[in-house]
Amino acid sequence: MKHMFKRILGGVLAFAFGCSAAGAGALEWSLSYGGCSSDITIDGTSAVAKSGRSITLQIIKEGTDLNDIAIPSSAEEAILYTRKAFTDADGNFSFKLNLSQTGIHKIRISDNGETVDAAKTICVSTDAALADALSDLSAAKGNPTLADLIISSDSSITPGTKVYDILQINKAEYDSLKADSAFLANLSSKVYADFDSFNKQYKLSKLLVDISNAANGEAIYNLLNSDPSPISFDGKNAGVVFEEYADTEKKSALNSLAGKHYGSVSDVQSALWEAVIVKEIASADTYQTKYDAISSNNDCLSLDTSKLSNLGTYIESFKDELSKKDLSSVAKIRTAYDEVYLKYYNLNQQGGSKPGPGTSSTGSSYSSSFVGVDTGLVSGSQSAFNDIYSVPWATEAIESLAAKGVISGKADGIFAPLDNVTRAEFVKILVGAFGLENSSANASFVDVPASHWAYSFIASASSKGIVNGVGAGTFGTNMNITRQDIVALCYRLAQSQGVSFTPSGTFADEAQIADYAKEAAASLKAAGIISGKGNDVFDPTAFATRAEATKIIYQLMLYCGK
Repeated sequence: MKHMFKRILGGVLAFAFGCSAAGAGALEWSLSYGGCSSDITIDGTSAVAKSGRSITLQIIKEGTDLNDIAIPSSAEEAILYTRKAFTDADGNFSFKLNLSQTGIHKIRISDNGETVDAAKTICVSTDAALADALSDLSAAKGNPTLADLIISSDSSITPGTKVYDILQINKAEYDSLKADSAFLANLSSKVYADFDSFNKQYKLSKLLVDISNAANGEAIYNLLNSDPSPISFDGKNAGVVFEEYADTEKKSALNSLAGKHYGSVSDVQSALWEAVIVKEIASADTYQTKYDAISSNNDCLSLDTSKLSNLGTYIESFKDELSKKDLSSVAKIRTAYDEVYLKYYNLNQQGGSKPGPGTSSTGSSYSSSFVGVDTGLVSGSQSAFNDIYSVPWATEAIESLAAKGVISGKADGIFAPLDNVTRAEFVKILVGAFGLENSSANASFVDVPASHWAYSFIASASSKGIVNGVGAGTFGTNMNITRQDIVALCYRLAQSQGVSFTPSGTFADEAQIADYAKEAAASLKAAGIISGKGNDVFDPTAFATRAEATKIIYQLMLYCGK
C-alpha cells in the first residue's frame, strides 16, 4: 500500500494517504489536523462512486497490535473511537472529530467493511505540550543545530513523546529534508506563535528543498501548483509575462531553474524572472525588439537608462551592438549594457572638450589597460575601472576602497558593479576594510577549510561574532548575499568596535525584513549609512550588487571614523 505525504492545507498539516489497486477505483482520503485540541478532519472518496456506501472510521489506542483488531471489531477496549458515514452520489464522504485522549493513535478506514488502507498514525498532544515545543523552537531562532536538537528530542511536558510527533512532522521525511542545510536554516529563522505559523514555514522550507531537487521544469511547475504556493512571481514585469504563458511555456521557462540550489523565496523568484527575461530577449527578432525586451524588464535589471541621452546619434548603434552580445543571464546583460554604452559614449565625446569615462585628458578612446587595483591609477579624476559610470552614486566608494587595496576588479579595468556578491567575498571586503584580519583565528564551518582563499577573513569575523553561518555547520561561501544580511553583518562589526547606534529608521517594507536584521536596518538608516532603493523601499531579500556592497561598507567606514 502507498503512503504519501501529499499536501499541507491552510493552517493545518495535511497528510493525504492513498492505496493502490488494480485498475480504476481506489478509495482516497486525506487527513487534516493542527495538533492538540484542534479538530481532525477527514475527507475522502469511495472506490465506487455511488451513494449509500458505508465508510467506517476507527481510531485505535496507542500500543494496540492491529493484527488483533478486525473491522468490525469486538475488541472494544482497543478502540478509542468509531464512527460511520455514508457516501453521497459521487462517492464522497467526510468525518470531523475532536479527541481528548493524548497519545500516538492509529487511524484506519474501511469501505463497505473491507479495510482498504494500512493504519496511519496521529499524535494527540496537550495544548501545553504544543505551546512548549513552539516556545523552545522560537528560542532557537537563528540556530539550525539547536532547532534540530529540539525537534528530535522528547517533549519536556510529555516525556516519551517526540517533539516532531507533537508538531505533526513525518520523521522520515524530516530526516531527508534536513540533509539540505537551507531547510533547517529557513525553519529556524522564525518565531512561532502558533501551530499555523510553524506549519506554513515548514511547508515553505520543504518546498524550497523540493524545488532544489526537481529534475526539470515540469516537476517544478507541479510543485508550484500542487498547493497554494507561498512563492509569488508578481511585482515584476517578468512575473506578469510568466503568468500569461501557456502551461507548456511555463514548464519550458522553469527548465532553467532545475539543477540549482534555492535557499530562499527570493532565490526562486530571481531565477524565474531571469529565465523569462532571457527567453523574451532570445525570442525577439530585431535589435529594437530585443532592446524593448530589456527595457520592459528594467524593474529586474536596474539599468541606468537615463544616461542613454549621452549617446546622441549613436543610440541606434548602441542598441544594435547590445543585441549581438551574450545576453544569457542578468549579470551578462548588465555587463554588456555597460560595456557597449561606454564604447558609444566615448565615440560621441570624440573631439569634444569633455573627456569620456576611461579616456585620457588628450581625448584618446577607451582602453582596457587598467589592471586590477593599482593605487597609482586611482588618483584625481582618473579611475582604475572603466565600467562604474553606470553607478554614479557608488563611484566615490568604489574608487576609495580600490585606492586602499580593499577591492579589486574582475578583469582589466572592469569592476562589474552590478554583479552579485557572495557571502565569502563580502566578508573578505568588510574585514579587510576595517583591518580586522587575524591570521590566528579559527573557523569551524564545514565549507570553509583552512585552504579556502577567504578562510582567515571568515575566521576573523566569526571570532568576533560578526558571522554565524547558514545552518548545519556551513557558512554558505558561494551563496549570494542578501541586502538584509549585509546590514546585519555591518551592524555587528560596528558593535564589535564599540560603535553605538539609535535604531530609529524605518522602511516602507519593514515587515519583510527578517527579525535578525530589523534593528540593523533601522540603525544603519538612522545613521545615514543606507537609504534604500527609492520610495523608502529596502528590498531586504534581494541579492546585493558589488556596487551596493562597496557603498555600504564605505559609508560604514565614514561613520566609524575609518
